[in-house]
Amino acid sequence: MEKDKLESKIKKIAEELLSMPEETRTESEDFTILKTKLADFSWRWAEGVFGKTKIECAGEEIMKCAAACLKNFSGQPDDFIKYLSASLKTQIERANERNAESESSAMKAPEKKSRLAKNAIRYAEENALEIRSDAAQEKIARIFGLPKEKIRRALDCCFTCRTEDEFVIGDDGEFASMFDTALLSPKSRNRYPAEKALLDGDMQAKLKHKLLRIDLIFQKKQERVKPYLSALIMRQILFELDNAKIDFGQFPAFLSEFNFSKYGKSAELLENVVSGKDIPTQEETAAMFGKDKTDASRTMRGFLEKMKD
Repeated sequence: MEKDKLESKIKKIAEELLSMPEETRTESEDFTILKTKLADFSWRWAEGVFGKTKIECAGEEIMKCAAACLKNFSGQPDDFIKYLSASLKTQIERANERNAESESSAMKAPEKKSRLAKNAIRYAEENALEIRSDAAQEKIARIFGLPKEKIRRALDCCFTCRTEDEFVIGDDGEFASMFDTALLSPKSRNRYPAEKALLDGDMQAKLKHKLLRIDLIFQKKQERVKPYLSALIMRQILFELDNAKIDFGQFPAFLSEFNFSKYGKSAELLENVVSGKDIPTQEETAAMFGKDKTDASRTMRGFLEKMKD
C-alpha cells in the first residue's frame, strides 16, 4: 500500500479514536479494533518512510510508540500523523543506535574458536553424533581434552547467525509460511541448542505485528467459517513456532487478545499443545470439522493471499 494511502488511513483512524470519549475507550470493542488497525498501519507506514532495514531492530519501539502517541496526543486529528512521524523517528533512531552499539561490542569468533567449532562438527559428522545434543558435546569435550563449556561456546559463535529455510503451510511443504525466518531467527538468537527459547521483547513485537494482520483479516470473514478457520490458523502458528524452537509456555496470555484464539477448537488446540500434547496435522485439524486436507490447504492458501494485500 502506498505511503499516501497509509497516511490517509492513519488520519481517518486517529480521527475516529480521538473522537471517542476517553472514559469509554478501554471498554469499547470498536476502540480495540481501531487501535489494532492503527498499530498495523503505523508499522507499514514506518517501513515505507524509514526503510525495512531501519525498522527491523525497532519492532518493540514501533508498537509501543503507536499506542503512546494515541494516549498522549492532544492536538487536531490532521496533525496526528506529524506527531506520530516525529515520535517514530526518535524511537527508531534510538533503537538503531542501541543495535549498532550492541553489534560493535559483540565479539566475532576468533580464529582459534572458529577452528575448534569446525573440528568439533567434523568429528560429530564422522562419528554420527548429533552436535546439538549435550551428550555429543560432552563426548567431544572429553576426546579433545577440553571443558564442555568451551566446546559449547565455540559452537555458539559458529551457529549464531545461521538461518533456516522458510517454514511452510501443510506437512507436504506446499505453501508459503505465515512468519519469515528473520522474524523467528533474529541475529541475537542462538540457533544450535535443542532447548526451546522464550520470545524476547523485540521478537514479541514483530510476532505481534504479524498476528495483528492475521486477526484483522480473520475478523472480516463470515461468522460461519470462523470456528474452522481459527483452528487452522492456530494449528499453523503453533506448527511454525514449534519448528523455530519457540517455547509455548508464554503463549496463552500472549495470544488471548486476538479474536482467532477465542473460538472453541482453537483455544482447545492451544491448551492441548501447551500441556504437552502433539500438534495435530492439517488433515487432523480439518477432520475435526468434517473436512479433508485438500479443503484445509485451499482455505489456508486463500487466507495467505489476503495477507499479501
